[in-house]
Amino acid sequence: MRQEYPIEAGPMNRTWRYIRFSLTCIPAGAAIYLFVLIYNQPEKPKLPFLEDATKIVSDFFQRIRKKPILYPSQIHQIQSYLKELNSELCEGFAQIKGEDPGDAIVTYRWPVTHRKTTTWIERNNQIDSEVSWLTASPSKKYKTTFIFSGALGAENGQAQLFLLGEPILAFQTGKDFHRNIWNQNGCELRFFPLLQAGYFSGIFCLTVPENYITEGGRSEIAVSGIEGMNNHSYFALHKYNNLCKILGYD
Repeated sequence: MRQEYPIEAGPMNRTWRYIRFSLTCIPAGAAIYLFVLIYNQPEKPKLPFLEDATKIVSDFFQRIRKKPILYPSQIHQIQSYLKELNSELCEGFAQIKGEDPGDAIVTYRWPVTHRKTTTWIERNNQIDSEVSWLTASPSKKYKTTFIFSGALGAENGQAQLFLLGEPILAFQTGKDFHRNIWNQNGCELRFFPLLQAGYFSGIFCLTVPENYITEGGRSEIAVSGIEGMNNHSYFALHKYNNLCKILGYD
């Protein structure tokens, strides 16, 4: 009768067993370590690894907070343009009209942390798509520049801008038009793109003559689509109302 002998494990099998054993021991050891820490100080356990991780995350967000919303070069560019206009400056967004809660998208302000901001979008290819809002109150009846934040879609299209219900200016969206200055009916619209992320997020400056201004009264601005290639042809309004302060005019 033939006698069979057990087959010895090869080096690879032994190595694999050691790896599996180690992988099992590491989380078990960590669990025991945490249990001991909590058992010894149940009210306020000291968890060094957690404290280190918390400190790293806290330091990261502190650095983000110290990062300026706009770089000095960007502020200087916008200030130089505004200086040439010789107009009164006014916050271009104070309150949205209607009950649309808006969407949340990443803007030029916090792209590193992907923090999102409420944004209302008008799509040029959709009938009756419109964004309408109220500005702050101009201090006097004079040529005025309304400053507000928003975005332009990357696809070509055209939108109509209204002031106090009157169409005053048409402008284009798309990658070929985002640096344009549009002039019509004595009004001028300038867009400063500050972030490109499949769309252009930045700051708009709308300058209008004094006959459109009511001293101490808010103005209503609206944008609706004329034509667009698809849903990526749009105008968007960001919910920011402190641009004059950020640009150094408050």
